[in-house]
Amino acid sequence: LHVGVHNGLCFVQKPHIVMVVPESEAGRGRYASFNKKRETSFKSSSSMPVLVLRSRIHLTEMVNHPRFVIVFQLEYVLSGVGGLDGKTQSTSSLSTPAYMHMIRWAV
Repeated sequence: LHVGVHNGLCFVQKPHIVMVVPESEAGRGRYASFNKKRETSFKSSSSMPVLVLRSRIHLTEMVNHPRFVIVFQLEYVLSGVGGLDGKTQSTSSLSTPAYMHMIRWAV
């Protein structure tokens, strides 16, 4: 996940890059205490998977101005096991098709 402050023309500074993990994985290891705090303040109303940050973000470049917004850009890769015709490829095949997708939104 890329998070940065945008002034309408460009990013004010290079966007922060942070990892997001499924909420179910965030409850393991060093993120368990954060996840317990979060569970008490938020309960998902649906069974949809939720992604959570693995670290905190501090945007020092943000100012109170109508042209400044926070931009979130989520990049992810989808890869398929099957071939184009829907048949499963052999396990010896090293060329698994991968597709890069990107979602951006600003607040």
